Amino acid sequence: MKKPIFQANPDAAILENLLDTRCNGGLVSYQEMSAAICRNVRGEGAHILQAARKRLERQGKIFAAVSGEGLRFVVDSEKADLLSDAAHKINRAAKRWIRRGSVDDITKLEPAVRLKFTLGMSRLALVEMSTSRRGEKKLEQLVANGQKPTSEMLEAMKQ
Repeated sequence: MKKPIFQANPDAAILENLLDTRCNGGLVSYQEMSAAICRNVRGEGAHILQAARKRLERQGKIFAAVSGEGLRFVVDSEKADLLSDAAHKINRAAKRWIRRGSVDDITKLEPAVRLKFTLGMSRLALVEMSTSRRGEKKLEQLVANGQKPTSEMLEAMKQ
């Protein structure tokens, strides 16, 4: 059996080039992208836009969605805000799943299920704690005292 040869979607290459031309700033509207490939990039052509964005991300070029309008290039100074937004979203998701995952009486679970449940809840609690405002302030204090590698920050979170 022959190995498949993966070829880039030509429409993804068109969108990649269009976005790449805007790396110096500016917004690329969804309408402009849709017109370039003759498909709705917010509908049946969404996977093509996603492929183009992934290819540019591999080159270190990040585009953020502007709600209802399109995509804009993110300069390095704006990436800190994106990271903060991502941490906030992760925190909300962790809290939501902790609420959904609660059980009335853990002792009624079989030992294997109890172990799996405890492991899952512990992991979510760790994520929630590290992305909370309190956790953010702890990390902020560490960074303010001098840049620390991630391993040292994680060690400090144990205290």
